Amino acid sequence: MQIFDPLQDTIIHKLITHKGISTQSLHKLVHEEVPISLPNFYKIIEKLITNRVIMKENGKLYLHNRRILGVLDLADELKATYTTELTSVTQLLEGQSVIHEANSIKALDVVWADWELSINRLYGEAEPSYMFHSHPYYILGAKETEFAFWKQVAKMSTFYYLCANTKFLDIYGAKLYEEAGAVKSLASDATPFLKEGYCITTVGDFVFEVLYPTEISDYFKIFFDTIKELKDFNAELFHRIFEMKANCKLTLRRDKAQAAMTRKIFQEAYDRDAKQKKLEKLK
Repeated sequence: MQIFDPLQDTIIHKLITHKGISTQSLHKLVHEEVPISLPNFYKIIEKLITNRVIMKENGKLYLHNRRILGVLDLADELKATYTTELTSVTQLLEGQSVIHEANSIKALDVVWADWELSINRLYGEAEPSYMFHSHPYYILGAKETEFAFWKQVAKMSTFYYLCANTKFLDIYGAKLYEEAGAVKSLASDATPFLKEGYCITTVGDFVFEVLYPTEISDYFKIFFDTIKELKDFNAELFHRIFEMKANCKLTLRRDKAQAAMTRKIFQEAYDRDAKQKKLEKLK
């Protein structure tokens, strides 16, 4: 089963929700998330048909039964291997922590996402995720994967988003998180968090914390300081910063007090924003 190629993943996901669809109609749906020309899209479709990933019948595309059965078998194997027992990070006791180091933000994010889904699975719908970034780095630099990740989280719980700046890309990125499913999403200058290179997420009593190396946060800062219109934003160049070689560290701790304080900061930011909007309406 293809689960790591963004284009093929998107094709499969669209066919799950749009059973029996023409190639051109499927292209329109896929192109919205992963831009690709129609001629190249036809080539990919033909390859998937040859490999029995999908099938074509009377001009309509469907997932191949062989592929469907393979996915179901894989799901059973995944449940048996990964979900029958909680992963080690979920077993941290109050005051304990674990650290993961990587040579780039991209490499760090792979483990971060895995750990966070484990914690989300532990709590389920009982605990939302509260996610803060100095700037909305991930949704701008890896929109497809970030949307896919939070779509998975949204199946288990709700999530809230906050960033510490209000420049053009900050406001735009915060709105993208609303599209990704955030119950509340806000770009605010009035938070006690660091304004550059800092990320913190809380789920229940667990706290995820990352501080980017200066050489990485400085590159990001250039984009947020200079981009005033979306047409000037080079997403590909922005994404390359995630691949820069630097010493990056993720800390996950179980800290009830810090988690509670973080949630309080979120609520205060949302309350200030609500009051400000109310005052603006009264003017």
